[in-house]
Amino acid sequence: MIMAVGVYLPIWGMQMEEGKVVKWLVSEGDSVEKGDLLVEIETEKITNVVESAAAGILAKIVAKEGEVVKITGLLAVITVEGEGQTAIDAVIAQGALKEERPTTLIMMQESKEVSIPPMESSEVTASPLAKKMAKEHGIDLAKIRGTGPEGRIVKEDVMAFIEARSNAPAATRGIAPQVEDKSFDGEIVTMSQTRKVIARRTLESIKAPQGTLTREVDLTDILKFRKSIMPEFEKQYGIRLALTPLFVKAVALAVKAVPIINSRIDGDKIYISRKVHVGVVVGVKDGIVIPVIFNAHAKSLAQIARDWESLLKKASEGNLKIGEITGGTITISNVGNVGIDIFTPILNPPESAVLGITRTRQRPIVKDGQITIGEMAYLCLTGDHRVMDAEPIGQFLMGLEKILQNPSILLL
Repeated sequence: MIMAVGVYLPIWGMQMEEGKVVKWLVSEGDSVEKGDLLVEIETEKITNVVESAAAGILAKIVAKEGEVVKITGLLAVITVEGEGQTAIDAVIAQGALKEERPTTLIMMQESKEVSIPPMESSEVTASPLAKKMAKEHGIDLAKIRGTGPEGRIVKEDVMAFIEARSNAPAATRGIAPQVEDKSFDGEIVTMSQTRKVIARRTLESIKAPQGTLTREVDLTDILKFRKSIMPEFEKQYGIRLALTPLFVKAVALAVKAVPIINSRIDGDKIYISRKVHVGVVVGVKDGIVIPVIFNAHAKSLAQIARDWESLLKKASEGNLKIGEITGGTITISNVGNVGIDIFTPILNPPESAVLGITRTRQRPIVKDGQITIGEMAYLCLTGDHRVMDAEPIGQFLMGLEKILQNPSILLL
């Protein structure tokens, strides 16, 4: 028997469309064991590693370093027994396979007679769901190449066809194509993979009817508190206490009083989470990532600070994993470091709320009948209007302000 295993690009997240081959960790001709790390893949500014699904020889690297591969695209071929060039060719010919089938085993007799499903067939076979979807979208199934068993068309094939059709060049859709402006005087920059993802996510976000409420708050107490505990905190935990962990802890506490803030919508149902997973926007090259501090409601300030330090380091190095940037229930976006006074943060789907924090400025305020100087900033909360109205947003902001002005509670 001659066998070959295709190594395919897995789907690491619902929004994932493609991945860039960063570095091969093995070379053609190397022996590999099942579970060995084969190749580093960059997606949405995070890095994942594809493992070997079988023991054998890495016979062929199909996707070279620097190449961008679509999800389920073929990365390499592993021969399980012998050289098996015919088997290698068969794997390459089959191309990308359906979702949730990242590797496929091709087995042939030593006669090396290979049977490869044809690209087209006079008889189209499809799953019931695929047929239903095709009918709803007016699609001729004969135009779709099936990636299921025996070339059967499955749901994922129809979805891919629909997406490809919607993303087709304007001219192919009967729309006048955009004509290049020959008189343009400037630089034309091709969008990076990260910017493409941000663009897509932004479009998804604005589909939700969202509104932003803003509250000016005095952060004098929280800033003094941080300064007072920093030396002992660093001595005890070996971590320099940043402002972000304080805000994360405060948000997790404030959510308890207004749980609707910590929710998502799906159809006509609102899912209110008991657990608070706080995502924090971090600027990286060409865009942003949103690493998540999970179970912030159940963690101490020290645990949150430790998590944050680790996530921030990974973000700067481009080493965040998909599980570290998905699953959040609420997001914080702090733009104080870029000198912004007021802004409108946009939702991070499928979450229903995002908190924006602006820069701090000294301003005169009246406190207990006396004019004093306060470290003032704005808290800007954007909420999904399908889920919440002004009242819960206002309650949340007031509750958050009280916590920030009584910061000792963050140590409990």
